[in-house]
Amino acid sequence: MRTRKTFFALLMSFWLGIYGLQSVHAASLPIPVVSASLSGTTVKLSYNSTSKVSGYEISLSSDTEALKVIYTGSKTSTSINKLAYGSTLQFTVRSYVLSKKVKTYSDPVSLTVEVKLSAPVLNGKINKSVATLSWAKVTGAQGYELYRSETYAGPYKLIKTAATLKFTEKLGVGIKGYYKIRAYVSVKGKKVYGDFSNIVLISN
Repeated sequence: MRTRKTFFALLMSFWLGIYGLQSVHAASLPIPVVSASLSGTTVKLSYNSTSKVSGYEISLSSDTEALKVIYTGSKTSTSINKLAYGSTLQFTVRSYVLSKKVKTYSDPVSLTVEVKLSAPVLNGKINKSVATLSWAKVTGAQGYELYRSETYAGPYKLIKTAATLKFTEKLGVGIKGYYKIRAYVSVKGKKVYGDFSNIVLISN
């Protein structure tokens, strides 16, 4: 029995020497804390472990691509740019400890990020019965759709599609309007929208 154990120990040592790094899984290794921020078409993924580790393995999949490893190393953040608006990304992060050419991995942490335009901030005012709506430029936007309703809850009707950052209209006496806006970008001939802005009430 001892000879057989010795033989398998020698065989394992030889196998590791031939094939180099090996990996094992250890649920006891603390999982990393992961967060993501989106700026335009760039996602910054940040991650850290509550204990000392050798590095991290980052994998990425999307609605058009299968899961693949995009980074392995000791950095605690990774940026991915030139992403397509409207795409949904699935990140998987796991930490590892390297000892004697063997990587011991933590459980993976998954995070989903939707690449979309940010919501505009809408401002409104009225002067001499003329309502003026304005908003700041949204990064990546090609245009904006402005909606109006007679009540806060809606329904809202599209009143203007524009590439400008301001809209004016005349309101009759005693008339009020609730307004909201969203940005869009064209991807392969189809409009991809960001979230709606805040709702602004203007009354005359």
